[in-house]
Amino acid sequence: MQISRWIDKTKIDKSGAAPIMITITYQGQRSRFSSKYKIEPKYWNDAKEIIKGSAAFAEVVNQRLEEWSVIIRLAWHHLESPFGKVDKQAFETLIENLWITWDKIKADTSGDLKLEQKRLLDETLQGQKPQILLSDFWTIYDQDHAAIHQHSFLRKFRSVRDHLEAYKPDIDFKDFTLSFFNRYVNFLAGEQDLADATIESNIKKIKSLLKYADITGVAVPKDYALFKFTSANPDRVFLRWNEVMQLWDYHFHIDEDRMVADQFLTACFTGFRYSDLIKLGQSYSQSKEIPVFALRQQKTRESVSVALNDYAAEIWKRYDGTLFNEENLLSPQKFNVALKTVARRAKIDAATKVTEFKKGKALETFVPKYEVISSHTGRHTFAVNSIEKGMPLEVLQKILGHQNIQSTLVYAKIVDEFKHQTMLEVWKKK
Repeated sequence: MQISRWIDKTKIDKSGAAPIMITITYQGQRSRFSSKYKIEPKYWNDAKEIIKGSAAFAEVVNQRLEEWSVIIRLAWHHLESPFGKVDKQAFETLIENLWITWDKIKADTSGDLKLEQKRLLDETLQGQKPQILLSDFWTIYDQDHAAIHQHSFLRKFRSVRDHLEAYKPDIDFKDFTLSFFNRYVNFLAGEQDLADATIESNIKKIKSLLKYADITGVAVPKDYALFKFTSANPDRVFLRWNEVMQLWDYHFHIDEDRMVADQFLTACFTGFRYSDLIKLGQSYSQSKEIPVFALRQQKTRESVSVALNDYAAEIWKRYDGTLFNEENLLSPQKFNVALKTVARRAKIDAATKVTEFKKGKALETFVPKYEVISSHTGRHTFAVNSIEKGMPLEVLQKILGHQNIQSTLVYAKIVDEFKHQTMLEVWKKK
């Protein structure tokens, strides 16, 4: 964006004065304004684009011309964005409105001029934000976050977009009012038949998108910050130690089954997520003769190091460090399918409560544990059994890569609940 000042000699008045004009060139476009001042051409300095010092009121008018430049740059920085060309009409309107506001401030000599100037200018700027369609912003959001989040994170936003467009095909930013959120939740719970946890995840992603749009200057209704939808905490599936040993000791007739079991057991012995397990082939190191896995977690980007206990080290040696080589890995989806088969064969079939919340109501069912086991069950298994074996919560927090202790305390609560249930079962009247 470039600003130039010049005098229009084609419009010299009877007194011999010509209007001082301002031209703004930007993104292949051009906007032209009158500065509201006139001067005889002989007093104009073409090189410096100001009035020569010998002219009457030169200092005052030159100051006003600089104020024009300040206003123009303020409007430009407010509307400039990665969303394409700045709208010419919006740009020109904002400049005019800012100039009017500026004049009001100059006319009012009372109070703190700088504070009043900032307040009024901010109000004017808030009234004019760059516009972009939500349908176009999805792509921008993906591109801006590609280097921050893993691909699976962005992929989940596609289902959010599908649900939004199913509810309102032409949905745009202006639609995200408080009443919209309430109606949308009813739609997800009713027509889409989604569980409360899925709805909560959906709403969180929408709010994340709207917050980013708001920060980058898109006009977004502020209602989004007020909306909340919270579901109950889901049941965490984990293996008791005897079940871990049951899987450890089971003799599989198919090598691939044994490999899937050992990959899962590595998670049970280290607490790693599957997205981190697949990187273990490159993260192994030795530290004071203690085998250690050190890596940066895919989900949180936190650096963690975990010493291999006897069980994990034995698995590592069994495959000579190749268990997590690329040729031995499955996609997360295929791994979870294979893991359920492996767990069923190993008779990991204890009745497991599954609670699903829909429209705020708890729907409880009991299924064999192998039906609900997944790669993340290994992480839960590690956490629960570590606490039961006496590992301090602060140490467990560091190993799991939790940023706050509250996330780790969830597992301590699970252990306490199990103790209570066990006591009641043992002392039940026969």
